[in-house]
Amino acid sequence: MKNMNDTTSNVSVLANGTNSNVDSSASQPLSFEALLAAYDVPRPVAYGQVVKGTILPVGDNAHFYVAIGQKSDALLPKKDTGELKAGDEAEFLVVSDGEDDEFTMLSFTRLQHQREVEGAWSALLQLVASGDVTEVTVIGVEKRKDDDRISGVKASFRGLLKGFIPLSLVQGSVDGLIGSSIPVKVLKAEDKGRFSNILFSNKAANEALVGNAIADLAEGTVVTGTVTKIMLEKKDARNEGAPRRETGVLVEFQPGVSGFVHKSNISDSRGVKPSDVLKLGQVVQVKIISIDTESQRISLSYKDVEANREAIAAQQADAIRNQLGSLTAGEKLTGRVKRVLLERETNPSAEKRELGAIVVLPNGTEAFLHRNECSDSRLVSISHLMKVGDEILVEVKFVDLEAGRVQLSYKKVAENKERVQSVSDELKSSFRSGLKVGDRRNGTVARVVPFGVFVRIGGGIEALLHVSEITSDRSRQEAELAAFKTGSPLDVVISKTEEDKGHTKVWVSLAQEQA
Repeated sequence: MKNMNDTTSNVSVLANGTNSNVDSSASQPLSFEALLAAYDVPRPVAYGQVVKGTILPVGDNAHFYVAIGQKSDALLPKKDTGELKAGDEAEFLVVSDGEDDEFTMLSFTRLQHQREVEGAWSALLQLVASGDVTEVTVIGVEKRKDDDRISGVKASFRGLLKGFIPLSLVQGSVDGLIGSSIPVKVLKAEDKGRFSNILFSNKAANEALVGNAIADLAEGTVVTGTVTKIMLEKKDARNEGAPRRETGVLVEFQPGVSGFVHKSNISDSRGVKPSDVLKLGQVVQVKIISIDTESQRISLSYKDVEANREAIAAQQADAIRNQLGSLTAGEKLTGRVKRVLLERETNPSAEKRELGAIVVLPNGTEAFLHRNECSDSRLVSISHLMKVGDEILVEVKFVDLEAGRVQLSYKKVAENKERVQSVSDELKSSFRSGLKVGDRRNGTVARVVPFGVFVRIGGGIEALLHVSEITSDRSRQEAELAAFKTGSPLDVVISKTEEDKGHTKVWVSLAQEQA
């Protein structure tokens, strides 16, 4: 093929055929290389060399011609031109030097790719040295050859260099990771051609990002986040076989940064579950109440955000109404004894007596079982029939939707009556056998009435100290009775006992030193 530059010689030749650059006085013959240099003849290009050239406005359907200062123009496939056009000057990669082919072949896009790869390697080496976080794209899963277990994932850096993330350095599950971008730290980058060694760590990157994010947080700040998980209590011997209770929720307010909202920081109501107030995926405002930078734990509060309080009250009311609305007076349910209440909790000066029990029903409602609904016998206390953690059969006595209360009865359940009677009989027999006239008892004033003072002497019995045992002067009886205070200790002596319709009546007199 005829060279497009045949009319323009690269060597200036005189009329006598000698080069004007040659020293005619030289006596020594020149080598071939020296002659080439003397006549300014361009050296042939080699494979892999980068050359400058100008795209000529001629070619065929698939190629352009490129003037590169050689005897013959080079060929540039149109698919390798990128965005270049005729008349543009640029650098090209020699992909065929013409030794086996008629023309030297060039590529613009391959040169750009080569430079991008070199830039990617340079960036990786800088990331190894700095320890900074970058992003890679997960392109596949690597499996062991021996047992087909997943050993890690393959990742691409800038779409140019492939590396590996061991399974132990991947944060969370690998399911759904393919095609996604994840943060990593570059642990190793060794350029060995086809066998390059590049190692990433997703876990280290996430820890660094979380640590940096936590360092920028301040206690007392209100942040916006998304509820990502409802947390449940840990499994142990106490809840084995039973539904686990909710302990709170996780709220993510920065990528990878989550805090825990304990149930006590969601609502003040013990009867409302966290999921009654907050739902998965819900966007909420929470206040940071504590930060542990060492363990990277953040405690949050929902109820301490002013804007949430009205919503909390409405949600609590709705939740309680929904719970109570599912209950019907007279229905029998199995509940779990959560707590036994003592009378001194409401009246510190009174004797330590059981007031009732809190029972958790199957729908999560906390209902009250009064001591009077456990047994008709004064001898039988709540602790004689049940203890915390017991599953008991109860009857719904009444439901108060407005007040949000449920009251239960234990003694009304037919299955419980026999046990109550058995316990009562046993206690009566035991107590009566030890109750003798003349015995001294350390009692407590239960209440004062116009005709005397009722004194608790144990065993659920309130003995009567008649006013005549205090003073025989009727004009002084009222004043003498006023001296007795509810809850105050009082030593008495048993003066009389009597059985009346299954009840033991006891009368007492003041102990000698108090007479």
